[in-house]
Amino acid sequence: MKSKRTNVLIFLLMTMNLLPAFAIQIEDYTFPDSSFSEAFIGGQFNSKTGNQDQMSYDVLLQGNYDYSNTSLAKNFFINLNGKTDSSKGPNSGDKSVENTIIDLDLRYDKYLKPTSKFFFYGAGDTTYDSNQKELFAKIGAGAGYGRVINATPLAKAIRIAEELMEHSILSSMPSDDQLVKLAQVIDNENQYRSNFGAEEYEPKWYEAMEKELAGSLAKNGLGAAGALHIQRVLIDEPISVRKHGWFVRSGLGYIINQFNGSDSDVTLDVEFNYAKPFGLKTQFENTFNFSKILGDEGYFASNLMTLTYEISDRVDWENSLNLSLIKPASSKSNWTNVLGTTFRYYLTNKLNLEASLTATQFADGVDNNGNDDIELATLFGINYRLK
Repeated sequence: MKSKRTNVLIFLLMTMNLLPAFAIQIEDYTFPDSSFSEAFIGGQFNSKTGNQDQMSYDVLLQGNYDYSNTSLAKNFFINLNGKTDSSKGPNSGDKSVENTIIDLDLRYDKYLKPTSKFFFYGAGDTTYDSNQKELFAKIGAGAGYGRVINATPLAKAIRIAEELMEHSILSSMPSDDQLVKLAQVIDNENQYRSNFGAEEYEPKWYEAMEKELAGSLAKNGLGAAGALHIQRVLIDEPISVRKHGWFVRSGLGYIINQFNGSDSDVTLDVEFNYAKPFGLKTQFENTFNFSKILGDEGYFASNLMTLTYEISDRVDWENSLNLSLIKPASSKSNWTNVLGTTFRYYLTNKLNLEASLTATQFADGVDNNGNDDIELATLFGINYRLK
């Protein structure tokens, strides 16, 4: 009886993703050599009518591009975000308000040596805001310690094994070592594309995957069916980013130009990032930033936490808590807390629908100024993956 109860408990834990069906864990992928890029465009719309002077609405169009190239020796990151927002209030006389913001961040890390976690970094940031007089531009440099590993290739390798087992292409589940080696082949897609050309590399790429799976294949090779199932996972099925590790960095920044055109300033900057997967379907990440102008009492601090759970091959559930504090030199602190939850359904690998609920709280130390209550917002959007 005890054994039966134990088996039932194990089954329930596996179902809830608290106990993985695989012995291997995402954190077993420890290879820093990786290249990753993605680009999205999307939009959200929210409107309200009835019991108000006029229909109110909020339309948001946004896009982003993320690129990372990491190795034992160096890391390079590009992050480009843009959004344009058009809204109109509920009161008669409220006019439409529009705002466009475009932000570009660059960062380069150079490790002291391939086996070291100590690194120097250089960074650049520029922002355009249509409501501001001028561009914001800043550069920075400093030192840090740590690494964050992109382990998404291992998540893809595990999905491929599941898919091939389900369709009897594999006779046994690949070993942990096979899955890690398969992940490395998946991660080297750009190398195969470079060596054999964009039109010819896929057969060679699939042959390399077949070689790593050789000991578990039901037949002598993948065959056409096996290749199609691998293609379904890698091309047609969305798999969100998986990563693990941490780093901390600190340095000096130089504000070349400010929004209001004021004199340039030197800043002290600190960043801490921590990423951890839980099981095979859950990803947690926390990023803390602090920046202070030297010789000034004001400062800025923020902390963003995200927890993403893969409900199914087509549905992700993302939760976030974003806390930010702005302390001007000559006025009270301004807190902003944003709690959000989003369900994202992938129609295809390139197209997804999402529904979001956010709760925003402002704390500026001023009563009865229109932002004392928590603001709730429901948004529905559609996103298209460009890359």
